[in-house]
Amino acid sequence: MEELLLPINPSNIPFSESTIISTTEAHKIKELRLLKTWLVQTLNSDFTTKLIFSSENSDDKAVSFHQKCDNIAPTLTLIETKEGFRYGGFTSQFWESSEQSIFKKDKNAFIFSLDTEKKYEIINEEKKYPM
Repeated sequence: MEELLLPINPSNIPFSESTIISTTEAHKIKELRLLKTWLVQTLNSDFTTKLIFSSENSDDKAVSFHQKCDNIAPTLTLIETKEGFRYGGFTSQFWESSEQSIFKKDKNAFIFSLDTEKKYEIINEEKKYPM
């Protein structure tokens, strides 16, 4: 399952539409605080989110993803594997589909694991091409 959430200003209740965030209240609150902290640190501002894509409601996931998500930024992607592992990533660059691979620089990009509660910065030469 994959979801894409869009940070927008100003603050409200982030990630309320996500089905990937934990369902137990204590874990849910912890995960929401963690994600909000990471995004506020990265964006240097508060935000709200809006669910713009969920693979649960799509037959052709790649086509549907790009129809709904291309030219939108910044975005937070949440992913849950069939085995139940939950992780994701953030980019301030917009998504786009193309016949050729397109790589973009993004000094704000990061990936994370909800299960281990860890954020990982993109580490490479000048944070080149995380996307």
